[in-house]
Amino acid sequence: MTNRHNPPVIVGKRDENPIVFFDIAIGDRDVGRIIIELRSDLCPRTCENFRALCTGERGKSKEDKVPLHYKGSKLHRIVNDSHCQGGDIRNGDGTWSGCTFGDNTTFEDENFILRHVGPGVLSMCNRGLDSNGSQFFFSFAEKKEWDEKHVVFGCAATHESLQVLYAIDQVGSPSGKPSTVPIIKDCGQLFPKR
Repeated sequence: MTNRHNPPVIVGKRDENPIVFFDIAIGDRDVGRIIIELRSDLCPRTCENFRALCTGERGKSKEDKVPLHYKGSKLHRIVNDSHCQGGDIRNGDGTWSGCTFGDNTTFEDENFILRHVGPGVLSMCNRGLDSNGSQFFFSFAEKKEWDEKHVVFGCAATHESLQVLYAIDQVGSPSGKPSTVPIIKDCGQLFPKR
């Protein structure tokens, strides 16, 4: 992972945007907290979906009773020096992606204002145009080829958060299959307090 010392330059006004977190464990080792600024000033719907999945406040899906919560979910795909992917809260393997706006639904791409400028950028995974759900990824490097394809809606907001992403990158592989699967041990919202 290149430039793992400074958060990407996409942070907004901290007094307005939600701040959420992931506590990450790799195997039996707690590796730390990723503090994430969500750019709700630019992508309110995308950020609200992600924020609600961090807090778990929407309960379970009506259709299959899956908890709408990232807590306990896996970072199932980690491509060295590229990105880590998570958010399949049902199967844990990247085959499912729903959202908090309705059972097994996806939602539209809000915009492509923000760019994949470096490590720590948070984007939506998708299966093509307007197919966003619960899956997301953090970049480990600048990824211009993802601009206009994946909605950037936040970033790792601290130096310590980038160090956690660096630790995640270390268990990745060129194929994306991690040697040890990182888990989101806990997650929630830090700001504003709810």
